[in-house]
Formats: sequence, C-alpha cells, structure tokens
Amino acid sequence: MSGDDAFALPATAARRAATGFWVVAFAFTVVMAFATLPSPLYGLYRVRDDLSAFTITIVYAIFAGGVIAALLLVPSIARRIGRRGVMLAAVATMMASAALLAAWKELPGLLLGRLMTGVAVGLVSGTANRLVILDPERLKALASS
Repeated sequence: MSGDDAFALPATAARRAATGFWVVAFAFTVVMAFATLPSPLYGLYRVRDDLSAFTITIVYAIFAGGVIAALLLVPSIARRIGRRGVMLAAVATMMASAALLAAWKELPGLLLGRLMTGVAVGLVSGTANRLVILDPERLKALASS
C-alpha cells in the first residue's frame, strides 16, 4: 500500500460522503434560492400596500437580523439536535415561511415571513458550511443513517 492509499476512503464510505454532500448541497441551494425569490416583488408590494422606502428597508433588515440570530445560535442548537436536525429544521422553517408569505398578504405577514426566511438561511448556511468545508466526516454520518 502506497502512502496515498493510506488516506483513501473505502468505497462505501466514499459513496456515503458523496451522497451526504449532495443532500446538503441540495438543501442549501433550495433554501438560498427561495430566500432571494421575494426581493423583486418588494416594488410591487410597495405600490400595492403603499409602503415607504423605509418600510422596505425594515423588511430587508428583519431578514438580516434573522440570519444573524440563527448563525449565533447554530452551535448550541446543533449540540442539542445534531447537524442533521438543524438541516431538517432549516428546510422546515423555509417551508413554513413560504406558506406564511403565500397566505398572509399584509405587512405583518411579510415581516414575519422574512424573519423566518432569515432564520432558515442562517441555520442552513451555518450548518452546511460546517459540514461541507470543515467536517466532511459528518457527511458520512449524515448519509448513513
């Protein structure tokens, strides 16, 4: 066995890591894509609901606040429910946010929906970056069970 083979993963472990990577990448992509979708609609909301530029700025700020809060809480949440649980919670939060934004058309619904979207983005970005970049061994565990 050469020196390079000593660090090679067995075929099953490599497949698990690859599967875990693609699962995490897909969840990350879906959450991040949904987070950007409502932005072009803000101009329409501004006209429809007679919102000021300041109010639209608050909507953006609430989203950013949700991201920051979630990023600060990801380590403690991950210790309690695991990284897989955080990824599932992020996707579930994004789905709930989408339902809320679709159902509640007034300003409070927009604000709460964007806060939830920010939380989902913070959860998924903090966890996915940790899994993919810093901790590839966790990807095997994520895919195996």
